[in-house]
Amino acid sequence: MRAVTKKRKPFMSAKRWLTLSSLLILALLVAIFIYYRSVQLPYWSQEASIRKEVVEAAQLKSVTKATKHVWDQAYWVVEGTDETDTDVYVWMAVPEKSEAGAGNGAAEGSVKTDAVPPLIIKASEAASKDAIRESFLQAKPDAEIKRMQPGMLNGEPVWEIYFSREEHTTKYYYEFYRFRDGSFLTEYRLPARISA
Repeated sequence: MRAVTKKRKPFMSAKRWLTLSSLLILALLVAIFIYYRSVQLPYWSQEASIRKEVVEAAQLKSVTKATKHVWDQAYWVVEGTDETDTDVYVWMAVPEKSEAGAGNGAAEGSVKTDAVPPLIIKASEAASKDAIRESFLQAKPDAEIKRMQPGMLNGEPVWEIYFSREEHTTKYYYEFYRFRDGSFLTEYRLPARISA
C-alpha cells in the first residue's frame, strides 16, 4: 500500500497576507504622520508662542489668524480683535537667531520679540483685502492669484499678491501694495522654468 502524503497548507494563507498587508499599510501611515508632525512641530510651537505674545502685547481679545511672512526679514502677521471688538492686524518681527543666544535655557521653538514692539493697524485704517483683489484683477484679468496675504517689505506693511500668468510659459510674480491705502509699490518676476 502506498503511503498517502497530505499536502501541507501554505504558511502564508490569504488571510495572513491580508493581515500582513493591513499592518504594513497602517505602519506606513503612522510613520508618515510622525514625520509630518516632527517637521511641523517647530512651526506650530512658534505660532502658538507668537499668538500668546501678541495677545499680551497688543491686548487682543481673540486671534483669528496668524501668518508667517518672510521677505527681507521674518514677521508674524496676526489678525484678531482687540478689547473694543475692533478688527486689527499686528506685525511681530521674528528676531534673527544668533549663536550668543544659544544655550540660554529658552525652549526650542520659542520666540522672544521683546526688543521690537508690535506694529498694530486697525482694519478700518487699511485697504481691504477684497478691494486690493478687485483692483488687481481689473488691471490683470488673465492673472491667477495663488496667495494673497499681509506682509512687510522694507519695514513697511504691505499686501503681498503671489500670482501666475500664462504667457508662452507659466510665469510667476509677486506684487506688493501699501497696506494702508492700497497703492502699488513694486513687482518681482520669478525666473521662468524652461523645459528641455
